Amino acid sequence: MFAAPRAFVFDAFTKPEILRKWWGPEGMTLTGIQLDLRVGGAYRFDKTAPNGAVHSVVGRITSLEPPAGLGYTWAWLDDEGKPGLETYVSITFAERGDRTEVVLTHTGFPDAEVAELHNRGWTSTFNCLEQTR
Repeated sequence: MFAAPRAFVFDAFTKPEILRKWWGPEGMTLTGIQLDLRVGGAYRFDKTAPNGAVHSVVGRITSLEPPAGLGYTWAWLDDEGKPGLETYVSITFAERGDRTEVVLTHTGFPDAEVAELHNRGWTSTFNCLEQTR
């Protein structure tokens, strides 16, 4: 739950100028963003860790229903710049009075350990969003 209107929370996930302010996880900085916000459009996020390591994720938008939800594929780039395992992210945004409920589902992991690593990353990322306005 986020103490913000649904339109703002949706925009926080889809507008580069807002994404740059919060996209986590905590301690990471979004140093590069390419986003073609349409079904079939590609995206790339480059996140830089405090030690200078850059972690890049790429994918394609698979669904877009402003401000109710969006979906996209997700693949980390390896050291050679090639996408790894492709997983899927689905996010819904629901008005709950003056708050917004965000339900994020990330599927397609090879095992519970990789799923848990991403769960921790998303939890930390949501902590960053909570601090953005």
